[in-house]
Amino acid sequence: RVVLGLSGGVDSAVAAYLLKQQGYEVIGVFMRNWDSQLNNDILGNPTNDNDICPQEQDYNDAKAVAKHLGIEIRRVDFIKEYWDKVFTYFIATGHYARVEHHEGKDSVMLKGIDQNKDQTYFLCQLNQKQLQASLFPLGNITKQEVRKIAEDLNLPVAHKKDSTGI
Repeated sequence: RVVLGLSGGVDSAVAAYLLKQQGYEVIGVFMRNWDSQLNNDILGNPTNDNDICPQEQDYNDAKAVAKHLGIEIRRVDFIKEYWDKVFTYFIATGHYARVEHHEGKDSVMLKGIDQNKDQTYFLCQLNQKQLQASLFPLGNITKQEVRKIAEDLNLPVAHKKDSTGI
């Protein structure tokens, strides 16, 4: 069983598919990390007057992907934790990395194959316990291959613009 952050974007959608193909029971978790009203981010949110905020659209996209792939999805609220432990320190994570697990030895993080998308520099603070429990299913493929898989699967987010959030 693998719990996967399902953001509503194409990368996490294809990661869910790949893990499912590898035989894992995948549970998608959509993390609600930001609330423009609560965080008084009115000026930083140009879509504040829209009927639906970008995060709600991402959640709807994540639900559509979960339904398409036949996996469970849960929504978890991390607004306070995100503010306290991520935003104030500006630490982020990414999908495009690889990890080698060695029984009885330390796991080793490696750069992702796609040099334009490598995000290992965001993951440098993971300790061995965290690294040993991590999977990076996109690390061995390129963004172009991710898009192709999403198109082949007719995923509802196949052509969604890449996110730039932290």
